[in-house]
Amino acid sequence: LQAALFGPTSLSTGQDWIESGFKSMSAEQTAVYQQLIKNGTPAREAYEKIKEISSAEATGKGTDHEVSKAVVQRNILANSNLTPFEKNIVYYGLLATDAEKTVMEKLDDMAAKYSETSKTLSEIYIAGAASSESGKSKAEMKREALINSTLTDGQKRVVYESLINEDQTDIIDSLASAGMSFSEYLKMADIFEGSGGKRNAEKFATITEAGIAADDAAELLDKLDDLNPVDGAKQVSDLQKMRQIIDMPVSDSDKLVMMSATIEQGVYAKVKLAAGYGVSPKAYVKFKERLPSFDENNNGSYTQAEVEAALDSMSELTTNQKAVLWQMQGTSWSAAKNPYNPSMGAQISAAGAAQSGGNGENLFLKKSSGAATSAPAQQSNSSNLFMRR
Repeated sequence: LQAALFGPTSLSTGQDWIESGFKSMSAEQTAVYQQLIKNGTPAREAYEKIKEISSAEATGKGTDHEVSKAVVQRNILANSNLTPFEKNIVYYGLLATDAEKTVMEKLDDMAAKYSETSKTLSEIYIAGAASSESGKSKAEMKREALINSTLTDGQKRVVYESLINEDQTDIIDSLASAGMSFSEYLKMADIFEGSGGKRNAEKFATITEAGIAADDAAELLDKLDDLNPVDGAKQVSDLQKMRQIIDMPVSDSDKLVMMSATIEQGVYAKVKLAAGYGVSPKAYVKFKERLPSFDENNNGSYTQAEVEAALDSMSELTTNQKAVLWQMQGTSWSAAKNPYNPSMGAQISAAGAAQSGGNGENLFLKKSSGAATSAPAQQSNSSNLFMRR
């Protein structure tokens, strides 16, 4: 019996097991042992690894560096000399949660590499059990473990939706339809999870549907997500967003598409109109960023002279471009007094009125009461697939 169970070279080990009480081994441990033997694992090695894992205990109890028994067991298995398939047998039979067993079965049906299955699940489990010293959430650490896996995108998605976040299916589907790979999604998941996730997914779709490359759209949303309001502001401003877009290595037409999906539509209409009269998005943004430094009394409003001084400091602008920007800045300012080109000023005023729907209010800014205009805001029990092989 001993030789049948443990092989001719393992009689002493088998005797140890029998003497310590063969019946003390659980059904799960016995099943794992038998499957390892069936798979060709040396009996001594199979017995000792099961014993080592089963008898493991938590370390560092009561300290800031406590490691749970489950994590210790997973580390023992990961560092063992068992083959990937043998590790899968042990993981499934002794360590996996019910949810992990379901995932392992799905991954097996998807022909996932044995070398990655238990390794990936173990690293995700450990990430979720760890305390982060970097301020990262458990979900973020789990995603990082999944990102580093060599599973395919489809296999990673099964793991993600089963073990990390089961509520993102619709958003992931919409992003995939718009050209985002699941690996890219994992890197940016914070943007698409939570209350703003659906809105950001819609922005991504809008941008890519207009012909922008998915990689560029993803990079933009990532940049915008990193923005913080300036001091004193409650939210990130459109000007901050436009600066990120301006710095993207894409064409002006692509920048306008990006703006249309990410900034307030009234602001976008102004940038688009200016572009139609020869003022690039970059020049428009630079002008808006420069204005505050010409607010002589720091009252948040600009006189005609202050706007003119700001424009004159931008030597890269043509006279007509200055005329466009001067007229867009002051809705109550007479085009006849445009210091650069009254005719161009008249065209801008007419275009602004036309885009506002002909209600007499200029598109560019709400009417001011005098010659000064407001400054731009600086804001802001399943079948065991491994046992049956």
